[in-house]
Amino acid sequence: MSEREERLTTNQYRLVLACAVLLHWIVVAAFVLEVIPQDYNRDGQFWLHQGGDEIGYHNFAQDFYYGKFYPNKYPLGFPLLLLPFLWLGVLRYDDLVPLVSAFWSLAMFPLGLWLTGWLGQRWLGRGRAALALILLALLPLFVYAGLAVFNPTLAELSAVKLTWAQMYADGPAALFTLLALAAFWRAYEANWHWGWLGLSGALCGALVLIRFSAIITPAGLALILLWQRQPLRLLAFGLPTLLMFIPQMAYNAATFGSPLVTGYTVLDNLPPHGLFHILYLSEAVARLVDRAPLLLLLGLSLSSGALTLGLRGLWRKERLGAVLIGLWLLGYASFYATYYYSWSGGLVRFLVPAMPALALLLAAVGQVRIGRNLSALMVVFGLIGATHAQMNVSDDLPPCEKRPASLDYPRAALGMCVELVAIEPQAGALAFAALAVGDDGTLYAARPLAGQVWALTPGDDGLPANPTLLINDLTLPNALTFVDGALYVVASDSLWRWRAGELTRLVDDLPSGPGFWTGGLASDGRRLFVGIGAPCDSCPFDRQTRGVVLSYDMEGRDKQLVARGLRHPQALAIHQGALWIGDSARQGLRRQVGLDELNRLLLSSLGQVADFGFPRCLADGRADGDSQADCEATLPPAYRLATHSQPLAMTTYRGEAFPTMQGDLLLVLGGDLARPNPNGYQLVRIEERSDSVVFHSLIPFDGAITGWPPPVTYNPETGYFDYWANYLSTQRAGFYPHSPLGVAVSPQGWIYVSSSNGVLLALRPID
Repeated sequence: MSEREERLTTNQYRLVLACAVLLHWIVVAAFVLEVIPQDYNRDGQFWLHQGGDEIGYHNFAQDFYYGKFYPNKYPLGFPLLLLPFLWLGVLRYDDLVPLVSAFWSLAMFPLGLWLTGWLGQRWLGRGRAALALILLALLPLFVYAGLAVFNPTLAELSAVKLTWAQMYADGPAALFTLLALAAFWRAYEANWHWGWLGLSGALCGALVLIRFSAIITPAGLALILLWQRQPLRLLAFGLPTLLMFIPQMAYNAATFGSPLVTGYTVLDNLPPHGLFHILYLSEAVARLVDRAPLLLLLGLSLSSGALTLGLRGLWRKERLGAVLIGLWLLGYASFYATYYYSWSGGLVRFLVPAMPALALLLAAVGQVRIGRNLSALMVVFGLIGATHAQMNVSDDLPPCEKRPASLDYPRAALGMCVELVAIEPQAGALAFAALAVGDDGTLYAARPLAGQVWALTPGDDGLPANPTLLINDLTLPNALTFVDGALYVVASDSLWRWRAGELTRLVDDLPSGPGFWTGGLASDGRRLFVGIGAPCDSCPFDRQTRGVVLSYDMEGRDKQLVARGLRHPQALAIHQGALWIGDSARQGLRRQVGLDELNRLLLSSLGQVADFGFPRCLADGRADGDSQADCEATLPPAYRLATHSQPLAMTTYRGEAFPTMQGDLLLVLGGDLARPNPNGYQLVRIEERSDSVVFHSLIPFDGAITGWPPPVTYNPETGYFDYWANYLSTQRAGFYPHSPLGVAVSPQGWIYVSSSNGVLLALRPID
C-alpha cells in the first residue's frame, strides 16, 4: 500500500463513499429532471422508459400476483422482485414504474457502490477503491457524452438505459453480480470456504434468473475454480446455481416444451433462429467481419491504453483479482459487442452489470492521480460511444435530400426518408403486392395477375434493385413469407416453397374459388398459417372451409383449422407469441364505426377453433342485419379498426434503423374508395402499452398541414386513431388515391411498402 493510500483513513474513505452516493444522486437528478435530454421522460418523474421491457415485467409480475401463468418471454427473476411492491398495493403500471425506478437508483445503487468499494479495497487498496467509487458514480455522464459526440439522436434514445433509474433488470443484475462476486471473494479469503462458495453459487443462480445472459458471471467463476484446481469446490458452487435456476427451467418446460427453450425464442423469435443455432452464430460472425476495422480499432485502443494498464497494475497487487475482473469485464463486452449484435440499442444497457469492473480497472491505472485517470476514462468512453453509435445505426447514410431515390411525396413521419425502390405502372395496379425479405436482404414481391414472384437484390446503395423473375406460371400468388432460408408462397389452391432454386408444392388443395383470394401467410418457424377468404361479401357459406385460417407444419402436412368466421383474412402475422389476423367488414356499413378488426390468438391456445362471427356477427358484438345469431360466443377483436379501412398486411418491426419502433407491429390499411370520407390508405405502427395502445400513422403525414401532432390514443369504440387521416387523404397526402398493399422489414430495419400504382417504396432514417 502506498504512503498516500495509508493516509486515507477509514473515516475519510467513508466520506468519499458518501460523496459518491451524493454524486450519483445528482447524476440521476440530471437525467430525471431532463438537464440531460430524455426522449421518453415524463415531466421530472422517475420514468426513463420507452414502453418496452418494463411493460412485460409488470404484466408478468401481475400474472404471479393474480395466480395466472400466461406464456411470457421474460425471465422469472425481476418480475418476482416486483411482487413485494404489488403486495404493498402498487398495482397500476403508472404507479409502479417511478417507485421501482427510484428504489433501485436511490436505495440499491448505494449498496452497489459499497460492494464495489469493498472489492476495491481488497484488490487495490483504500485510496484507489475510493477513486473507483467516484468513477462509477460518473460513468453514466461519460457514456452519454461519448454517445452525444458521435450521434446525438442515439444518445438521447440511449440515455434511458444508462442509470439504475429504470424499471429494467439491469440494476438488479448489477447488484446481484456484485453480491455474488463479494461472496466468492470472501470464500477465497477463507481458503475456499464451502459456505461462502455455496452462497456465491446461489446468488449466481438468482442473477441468471434475473437475466439469462448473466450466465457469463458464474461461468467465469467456474473457470477460476478450475484454474485453482478445486473440483469439489466447483461442485459446491455449481449445485446452488443450478438449484436456483430450476424454477425457470420448470417454467420453460411447462410453457415452451423444453427446460432449455426460452420465451425470447418462441414468442419473439429473438435472437434470430435461437441463441445457439448455427445460423445465428454465422450471422454474428459475418457482422463482426463487416465491422472488423472499427472493432479492431477499439480493441487495439483498449488493449494498449487504460484498461491494459489497469489490469497490469491489479496483477501486481492481486493476481486472482486481476483474473476475476478481466473475465468479468471482457466477458460482458465481447459477448454484447459481437455475439449479441442484433439487440438494437442494447450495448450500453446490457453492460451495466460490468461497469463496476470498468471503474475498478480504471482506478488501478498508475498512482492515485484523479486527473490522469479521468482523462483515460474519457478516452475509453469516447471510443465505446463511437462503437455503440456505429453498431446501432444501420449504415452511414447520406442526408435524405442528397439521396437520388428520395421523394418529396408521399410524406412520412418525422425522422423517416421516403425513397423509391421501383416503379412499374405498365405492369398494372398489382405490379408489387405481397412482400417478404430474405436473410441476405433480397426483397421478394408477388405479382398476382401475372402469376409471378420477383426478386430484387440489394444494389450499391443497399436498396433492392435489378428486379428479376424468380417464379412464373403460378395462379394468383397473393401471400409470401420467408422462413429459415426458404420463401413460401400461397397461390390460389396451392402452397409452394422456393429453396435453393427448387420450387416444391407442399399443399395442392387449399380452399379457393369465387370470392376473396387465398392469402395471407405467416409462420412461427414451426407451422405455417394460411388465410382463406370468404366466397362472397356476406352470403351464407360453409364456415369450415372458407373464411378461415388453416395451419400446416413446415412440410405442408398436419392440416388444422385455427379460426373461422372471417371475411377477408389477408393480413396475418406472428407477433409477441400470438397469431394476429386482420379482417374487414362487409360493404354497406359505411355509416357505422369501428367494424374492421384486428384479432389476436395466443399460439399457446390454438387447440380450440376460434370463431369471429362472420357473416352473422359484427365486430362490435351485434348480429348483422336480420340475423338472429347469438354473438356472445364469438371472440371479440383485440382492436377495432375504422370501418372499411381494410387491413391487408402486417409484420413485426425488427431492426436497428428505428430503435424506438423495436418490437412494434406494422399494419397496412388499404382503404376503400367507395367511402365518401376514405379510411385507411396508411402504414400504421401499433405500440402496445400496459393500459392502452397507441397507433402512429407513418404514412400519410404532412408536416406543412399539421405540424407534428403527438400520437393519438386509439379509441376502441370507433376504431379511429388518426384525427388527420381523412383530411390528409383529400389533400393527396400519403398513398391516396392508391392503396398500400404489402409491408416487409429488411435485416437493417428498413421498411418496404408496395402500393397499387405499381410502386415500391422504402422508409429509411433521414440521416
